[in-house]
Amino acid sequence: MTARSSKSGYHTVTPFLLCHRVAEVIEFLSTAFDAHEIARIVGDRGEVLHAEVQLGDSKILMGEPDPKIKRLKATAAHHYVFVSDIQASYQRALIAGGTSFSKPVGLASVPCVIRAGTSGGSDARSLSRPLCSRDGTRRS
Repeated sequence: MTARSSKSGYHTVTPFLLCHRVAEVIEFLSTAFDAHEIARIVGDRGEVLHAEVQLGDSKILMGEPDPKIKRLKATAAHHYVFVSDIQASYQRALIAGGTSFSKPVGLASVPCVIRAGTSGGSDARSLSRPLCSRDGTRRS
């Protein structure tokens, strides 16, 4: 059975991204989605071993893979980011260096979702079609 996290501010499931160039990912999330960095632990080679950001009511943990541990590799992942202004968020994400796979179709005044994910495990700056229709209803 699951339980609430005993650590304040964390959900039962909290994502950990294993990706390259974590410092750039944090900058992207900050610029595109107004995320705030909470913690960063840097290794001897300048790599980010562990970082935490607050994005809305959620925390995202991340770190760079250790080349000495072959089984731990950067892996593609996709996450849903709920935003209140889809057009403005989309534009900020593009300005921040995001790659668009399709243009948003949601209305600016309707809360929608942007799918943000790692692209082949390289970073978390790929964007795909928001998950709402023109009238703001969820679409599959």
